[in-house]
Amino acid sequence: MFALYAVVVQSTSTSPDLIGQPVPAPQQSSRWQFSPNVGVGIGWCIHFFTGLGIVCGVLSIDAIAAGNAKQALFWLIVAQVIDDIDGPIARACGVRVLVPLIDGYVLDLVIDFVTCVVAPVAFIHRFHLLPLGPTGFLCEGLILLSAALWFSRTDMYTDDHWFRGFPAPWNMVVTVMFLMNTHPGTNAVFAISMSLLSLSNVQFAHGTQASFGESAPSLP
Repeated sequence: MFALYAVVVQSTSTSPDLIGQPVPAPQQSSRWQFSPNVGVGIGWCIHFFTGLGIVCGVLSIDAIAAGNAKQALFWLIVAQVIDDIDGPIARACGVRVLVPLIDGYVLDLVIDFVTCVVAPVAFIHRFHLLPLGPTGFLCEGLILLSAALWFSRTDMYTDDHWFRGFPAPWNMVVTVMFLMNTHPGTNAVFAISMSLLSLSNVQFAHGTQASFGESAPSLP
């Protein structure tokens, strides 16, 4: 699990501040040209496709409540697949230009917080992946709080599309914990460590956008 998101142990700032300056979002243009009506329709279809992720998140939570771990993980995986492919499609089509009414970035953040944080923490709690009692509750609370703060960062991306701080992919973490049947104590140590890293400037590779050129961080 420690290889998730290709963590790189290199800080991006020598400043004592944990949170740096905002990084402006890159401009977006379409690779294809559409007639106005067709373009708007395509744009809305892509947004609705993105929105299916939150439906998968709710289905996962429903499976968690029913005690069905495998079904819950299945829906989290489906949500992750949607999240991995909707961004490249949206950027290729220039959805930001086609449907300016909807901010796909904000939509993605809302969905990701449900599928990558809320549902996974519910999974952790329901299937006892952390120690029982106060320790487990404190760890779950720390995961939720640190993730909420990370999702609120104004500098979560570097110029070459690496994440600043652990990007809270707890859907992947709980999948590994459950399948490997790791000890709750080990899970607690990992959860605390990654939660604290969410507020750091340590860089983690974006799964589909990170640049690995000369300017990208490297292992020491």
